[in-house]
Amino acid sequence: MTIAAIWVAAALTLPAVQEAQPDRAKLEWFKNLTPERKKVLRERLEALKSLAPEERQRLSENARRWRELPEETRRQIRQRMEKLSPDERRQYAELAQGFFRHLGPPARKAFPRELFFNWARRDRPSELERIRALDPARRREAFEALIPSFREAVLKRATIHARRHRCVPPERLEQLQRADGADFWPAMQTLQRECRAKHGASRPEPFRK
Repeated sequence: MTIAAIWVAAALTLPAVQEAQPDRAKLEWFKNLTPERKKVLRERLEALKSLAPEERQRLSENARRWRELPEETRRQIRQRMEKLSPDERRQYAELAQGFFRHLGPPARKAFPRELFFNWARRDRPSELERIRALDPARRREAFEALIPSFREAVLKRATIHARRHRCVPPERLEQLQRADGADFWPAMQTLQRECRAKHGASRPEPFRK
């Protein structure tokens, strides 16, 4: 694990170890996580609790340093951490090649593949492992079953982002919510481009977690 990854992990979990009563925002954030994500965080929390006091102090200092970094620096570090390695990109492309062939040309071009695989390995790791074990002929259906949850996660994040930064008017978000499977990803890509044009590349992207 890189130093940046350690900082991020400590910043996310160590406060929960140190606070007897987490604030409402943290509780609400945790409540909205997937069961698998909750399990991962609980395991991480237990691991932190078992550390020696001096090791916990060291991680606490790392977490403090992480929180003191400028938001833009933290955003860049998170984005670097989220990027797939060339080997991971190749493996996932091979795993989902049947599914991507099934998408129509506009949706295939606009579909955020790297974001999808990052989401799946973070929020649906057991499903991803199950798909790996499937016969290639059955993988397309398994990937298709994940798409509604992925679309909901992306739409939720894009809606929060657009309302916060006022990138697009509310009616555009309503149109996006009504878009069918073939039109949704090209429409989302257009929304993202409009956000960049309005606010510049320094703004967080709608797709980003």
